[in-house]
Amino acid sequence: MTPAPPSNQHCPSIYTAVLLPETSTDTALILHRPSTMPDFNWKALDNFPLLMYILAAKTLLLCLAFAGVKIYQSKKIEAKLKREREEKLRKAAEKEETDKKDD
Repeated sequence: MTPAPPSNQHCPSIYTAVLLPETSTDTALILHRPSTMPDFNWKALDNFPLLMYILAAKTLLLCLAFAGVKIYQSKKIEAKLKREREEKLRKAAEKEETDKKDD
């Protein structure tokens, strides 16, 4: 008894029953590739240029956003370093004044 070919709704002619040469009573299922190319839906490419523009705009927007965040972070770090430098100078000046008063 031959097994039934698996149900394939997209391409029902993929499996064909072939008589095996070594045994004349058995049949086997052999995978068969269709000889013709499947039809391509060319209408799917109608919106391709618009999709590329959207992709380019999204990429540019993300790049600008990341650049803005980097600039913001660098300015924040520079301000912190400036405050620390000023605090260090102020403490050094106070220490110098106290040393002069002690002399």
